[in-house]
Amino acid sequence: MFKNFFKEYFEFSSSVRRGIWTLIILIILVFCFPFGYDFLTNEEEKNIKTNDILSFDSALVGINNSDTINFTVPTEPFDPNKIKKTEWIKFGINVKVAEKLDKYIQKGGRFYSPSDIKKIFGIDTSLINRLANFMIFPGRYSLHYQKPKVKQIVQKNYGSFQVLEINTADSAALEKLSGIGPKLASRIIKYRNLLGGFHHPSQLLEVYGLSPENYYRFSKYIKADSTFIKKLDINKATEADFRKHPYIGKYKASVIIKYRGFKNHIISLNELFENDIFSQNEFEKILPYLAIQ
Repeated sequence: MFKNFFKEYFEFSSSVRRGIWTLIILIILVFCFPFGYDFLTNEEEKNIKTNDILSFDSALVGINNSDTINFTVPTEPFDPNKIKKTEWIKFGINVKVAEKLDKYIQKGGRFYSPSDIKKIFGIDTSLINRLANFMIFPGRYSLHYQKPKVKQIVQKNYGSFQVLEINTADSAALEKLSGIGPKLASRIIKYRNLLGGFHHPSQLLEVYGLSPENYYRFSKYIKADSTFIKKLDINKATEADFRKHPYIGKYKASVIIKYRGFKNHIISLNELFENDIFSQNEFEKILPYLAIQ
C-alpha cells in the first residue's frame, strides 16, 4: 500500500523530468561561470599590447604625481584680476579651477589679496602662496610683493658694466649683481649645473633665496645664452641622469626609461608629450634640455 503510494506521489511526467534536467544544467553553468570567466580573462591578459602596458604605467605615474605642483615662474608681477584662464593654467592652476577664477572675474568679482583667491573652492593654497610673491592688486601691492622704494635699495653703479651672461659667469661675477652675495651666487651655480644651464634669465627666480625684488633690480643687466646648455640625449641618458634634472624627477625619469625600452629608439621628442609622459606646460619647460640622436 505504502509502496504504491510513494510510487504514485513521486512519479514525474516526461515534461517535468525535462524541466528538472534543464534546471540542473543551468545551476551547473551558473556555478562554473566565474571559473570560465577567470580563464578567458587570463588568456586576454596574455595578449595585452605593449602600448596598453605603457598607458597603464603612464596613468600610474600621473596618480603618483597628482600632488606635484607644475609651477611656472612668472616673468613679471601680474594682477590676478586681469589675467585669463590660459595664464592661470600656465602657472599650474587646475583647468577646472582656472575656469572658476575666470568666470568669477567675468561676473564682476574682484580679488584684493592672495587670501581672497584661496577662498575659491578647489584652489591649491600652496601654489597660491608661491604665486603670491608676484601678485599685485588694484591700487596697492600685495602683502607678499612690495614695490622697492628708492631709499631702501642700495643700487650698484653699473656704469659701463656689460651685460652678464649667466651660463658662464662665476661666483665673483654673479656677486657684482645687486643683492647677490656669496651664498646666493653658490646656489645659482649649483642650480645651473643641475639644469644644464639657463635658457632664460627669469629661471633665476627658481633659485631659493632670490626674491623677485632683487631679480627686477638687475634683470636688464643679465642674459642667458642657450647655446651653453648641456642637453640630455633622450636615447642615451640614464635614469639617474633624468632623475637629477629639476624638471624631470624620479617618476618622470622612470616612465621615460620604460617608454624608451618599449620603443627601443625614440624618433621625436614630441612623443613624450603625445604619450602623456609630460603635460604641455612640463614639456615646454623641459624641451630646451633634451636632445635626440
